[in-house]
Amino acid sequence: MNNWKQMFTSKILDRGYAYYTDGLVEDLFRDGDTITAVVNGTEDYEVAIIFDGNEIEELFCTCPYAEDGFYCKHMAAVLYELEDTKEVPVKNNSANQDITEMVNSADEQYVRDFLANILKENELICQRFMMMLPNQRKRSVKDYKAFVDAIIRSHTNHSGYVEYRDAEAMIDELLDIVYDLDLLIKDGRALDAFEISLYILQETQGTDPEHEDVYLLYDHLAEYWYKIAETATAEEKNIIFERLFNGINHRLYPDEYIRTFLFHAFREPRYLPKLFETLDSEIESVKHDRYQYGNMVLRKLNLMSETGTDFTIIEKTCREYWDSDSARQWLAKHYELRGQIQDAIQVYEEGIQLDREYRGLVNQYRDKLLRLYQQIGNDEKYMEYLWLLVTDGEKEYYRELKSHYTDEEWQCEREKVFQCYFSLALADMYCEEKLYDRLWELLKEKDLQMILGYEDVLLPKYASEILTKYRYSLNRAATQASNRSTYQEWVRLLKRMEKIDGGKELAQQIANEWRVKYRNRRAMMEELSKL
Repeated sequence: MNNWKQMFTSKILDRGYAYYTDGLVEDLFRDGDTITAVVNGTEDYEVAIIFDGNEIEELFCTCPYAEDGFYCKHMAAVLYELEDTKEVPVKNNSANQDITEMVNSADEQYVRDFLANILKENELICQRFMMMLPNQRKRSVKDYKAFVDAIIRSHTNHSGYVEYRDAEAMIDELLDIVYDLDLLIKDGRALDAFEISLYILQETQGTDPEHEDVYLLYDHLAEYWYKIAETATAEEKNIIFERLFNGINHRLYPDEYIRTFLFHAFREPRYLPKLFETLDSEIESVKHDRYQYGNMVLRKLNLMSETGTDFTIIEKTCREYWDSDSARQWLAKHYELRGQIQDAIQVYEEGIQLDREYRGLVNQYRDKLLRLYQQIGNDEKYMEYLWLLVTDGEKEYYRELKSHYTDEEWQCEREKVFQCYFSLALADMYCEEKLYDRLWELLKEKDLQMILGYEDVLLPKYASEILTKYRYSLNRAATQASNRSTYQEWVRLLKRMEKIDGGKELAQQIANEWRVKYRNRRAMMEELSKL
């Protein structure tokens, strides 16, 4: 079972591991080829793992998430527990039977009174008991909201805030309710499921936003919104749309989750006018923010394209947002897809002028033009943009440029390239061209760590000089006391010196000098003893 983790997503593994480390896996037993366990949470879920020899054959869990065919966090928790257990006890039902017999033999009124007292003392257990009653599926939205409130209150401090350390447990318990939304959806209660999910979203906005589990919860809620939208009637879908649409306008919910859902799940013509109206308003409001402005423009263009808007209308819309590089890049990309290469070239060349203050964008356009001119066989323009890219610091095009010249021609052409780079940026080029003398001249006054990156090619000719650099750098660093990890790094460098011709004697000399000079540095002496 060495590869069992590959069966789970990273998020599910993380949640399963948290359940395992929190000790929530109980009653781990073996019954023949089957391992069973109970994983505690807001509700207890039973997990069964069937083995064929040492390989997992099947996994089962009673949680709704697993019932939909997914591998859940409860399964992962049990597998972590199993991995950490040397010998799993054989299942013995006598303990459970003893408890059952004890309850059965007790006076019925006493059991009722005892249970009533416990439920009065603990709101969360009371709500949990209510949700487990046989008529659970008939529970009202009000009941579910009360359960949500009880969970949140049980993890809220006196200031009304859910602290970071408490958020994980709270979200785990809320996720159990989220998984139960499946029952409501299957019973045709799509609106009720939506109302409960929205309530959870609204009530958890005060949770520490730095806690990653908040977004895990929101991700799961979003998954259920899509399920709800698929099963809802047209009338129900209209109600859901209006609730969410009004919610983002009044900032009642985390905007991005709602927007993403709205713009993906409501593509029918009756919803588009309001969606475009919202986009237009938001685009106008974020014009001062280049990044947000570009994102909103893209969202509008993509929505137009994906809902079948005529391309000439989209093209006109792009021109309306011509001050956004996102609009221009969208149009150029779609010109390419449509085979309108000259139109794409014109847009990219115009972009170079409009975005000349943004070097990264300019070189992005140059790369696009490079490939388009190459595609249509315009060698002159292709070489023009290749030279522009290489001489503007884009070293990844260096070999491509070199490939267009003979060895003799390149001896001259490369000097034009070298003149465009600062000293340290030249190191890779000198190494590529095997100009090791120039490489050493460039690096000899630099930091030792810079030289180590090119040590292999420099050692054949400059071993003595490099050893001198080692000695100078190490002795200079050693003048200041440091921590053990730094001493370990110095010893690693001394060991590296020993592999160089003439380096073993010099490394031992440095170490011996340190043993005398810095004998009071206990950690340093301990690390030197390993040399």
